[in-house]
Amino acid sequence: MTLFKKLRFLSRLTKAFLSKWYILIFLGIFLGIVTYFFIPKIVKNLPLPLKVVKIGILGKYTIQEVPDEILKKLSRGLTKELDNGTVLPDVSSSWQISPDGQVYTFNFKDKVFWNDGSEFKPDDVNYNFKEAKILPIDFQTLKIKLDENFAPFLSVVSQPLFKKGLIGLGDYKVDKIERSGQILKSILLVPVKKNDTNPKILYRFYVNIDYLKTAFKLGEVDIIENLDSNNQFIEWKNISYSQAQNDLQHLVLFFNTKKDPFFDKNFRQAISYGIGKETGKKRSFGPLSHTSWAFNPGIKKYDIDLDKAKLLLSKIKLKPDAVFSINTFLNLESEANKIKKQLTALGIKSEVKLTPYSPEDFDMLLAIVQIPKDPDQYLLWHTTSQQSNISHFSNPRIDKLLEEGRKTQNHEERKKIYFDFQRFLVEESPAVFLSYPSYYRLERK
Repeated sequence: MTLFKKLRFLSRLTKAFLSKWYILIFLGIFLGIVTYFFIPKIVKNLPLPLKVVKIGILGKYTIQEVPDEILKKLSRGLTKELDNGTVLPDVSSSWQISPDGQVYTFNFKDKVFWNDGSEFKPDDVNYNFKEAKILPIDFQTLKIKLDENFAPFLSVVSQPLFKKGLIGLGDYKVDKIERSGQILKSILLVPVKKNDTNPKILYRFYVNIDYLKTAFKLGEVDIIENLDSNNQFIEWKNISYSQAQNDLQHLVLFFNTKKDPFFDKNFRQAISYGIGKETGKKRSFGPLSHTSWAFNPGIKKYDIDLDKAKLLLSKIKLKPDAVFSINTFLNLESEANKIKKQLTALGIKSEVKLTPYSPEDFDMLLAIVQIPKDPDQYLLWHTTSQQSNISHFSNPRIDKLLEEGRKTQNHEERKKIYFDFQRFLVEESPAVFLSYPSYYRLERK
């Protein structure tokens, strides 16, 4: 066959093939072009599987006692409270307070939805108040009537709202809960919105540091928060850690003011002058946080002064064989031993006693105490607060100030009251305010 005949044969064969299969050929070319130019863009915009952040938490919790950091991711309150105690709108858009301070009217401007998709209504508010009545008015108004004036009430309603099953109003919702009996083992949170790129968060709970340490080694958790020490992890490789001061807690040495010689102000002040304090921002000076809008920077500082301490002690007749206990917890043992050494320098004998819980009977108690954002500290220092008044402190002037502070709505007048409260309380020295603790956050690189 000549070359010409071969070419003509191939031409006719190609023409016959194209005439029979041209639709499939054209469709293949079209799909190839679409795949090349458009598929990468489509794939790029497809939602990727959400990352899971695994956080380990130290402590024993139940479904009724979920840590605040989790609750605040799940829901919101009628108000929200800043660290300095300032209160702002949250679920409610505004509020009015009656002249007698007993009726709070909350207004709702924007639509808010529960995590199950149902719309929030004022009659969904289910705070368990014993001394107040919740009175929904309409879809945009709610009244709460108190039995008596209570100025910190706007702080109280900053607590997150929930329906049964931990259904809240936040950006996250509960996807899965694992329990052992009543004790929580893990909680998985997922974003409420489908297009939310925030990660899922898996919280796992461990009853002691050894279990938590093992879980970190095995990869069960990648982040540990709120550790009071990083000594057990500092030599590990591929670990990053950061340190942050908690200004809403402080280390406090409480005196049992019902006992001899602690009921004598001279003895309490002597110890206050004789114990070394932290310096700079870490030092705590009084019952309120230095970040509070009501903090009084002019209160007595009790800088260490051994001469003044010994002068005050000279006014007191101590029994020669007297030995005073410093009760504290395992994580504060080293701090308690420092205080013991400083008391020895003053001629005061003491011994450190470790306890798993706050004892009712003690001489001195060293503990880390949560500082309320609102300056109201009625429960901690008022004479009538038998269970929560750790130092058994009783002082008519302090009682009166605490009572007035709870009933005064005017911000500036309240501030003056709490300035006086701090000044007189620190002068009486029912406790020594030492420092704000620092905590560590560890994360696998």
